[in-house]
Amino acid sequence: MISLYLLLSYLSSILQSAYDFGARKFVVFNLLQTGCDPYFKHHNNGSCVDLLNEGSTLFNNVLKPALENLSEDLADFSFVYVNTSGIINEIIDDPTTYGLKVTSGSCCFFSGANATGALCVEGDEPCLDRSIYAYYDGLHLTEKLYLHLSAKAYSSELQTEAYPFNVEVLANLNISLMLTGAPSFHTGDH
Repeated sequence: MISLYLLLSYLSSILQSAYDFGARKFVVFNLLQTGCDPYFKHHNNGSCVDLLNEGSTLFNNVLKPALENLSEDLADFSFVYVNTSGIINEIIDDPTTYGLKVTSGSCCFFSGANATGALCVEGDEPCLDRSIYAYYDGLHLTEKLYLHLSAKAYSSELQTEAYPFNVEVLANLNISLMLTGAPSFHTGDH
């Protein structure tokens, strides 16, 4: 549990540093639940590795409150918390709605023999139609899933997907004191 708070503290310090340099708008994607990725299921007799999913859930449960605290403590700090794991799980649980046919296998063959075995076997031909797969290899989602994720992050009206509002709203926010006190990166006569 200590490492969870160290990780959160490290992330908060990175966001604080970006804020100190003038950043005021942040989009933070929570952690995916990777325990059901094909690679891990391959090594767990076809079952999800619950410990991995529980770890990401623990972190995700403290991430949003940490962002809210930063928003309260730092003037003009605005954020969107994107529920990546929830969105991806929804897509995988209802694949036909999103045009997917294969959610438990991968587009290419991976050996699974070791950590690098989660990637496609070199020289092996990937599937012909990646757009019907959720996973490209043992660990990585396909472009189609990321397109759905980014569309939801940008325009979803559901706070369970993008909180407290979506990226489009964040992009259109006017922040009056954008660079007050922040160092200038302008060095020439532009």
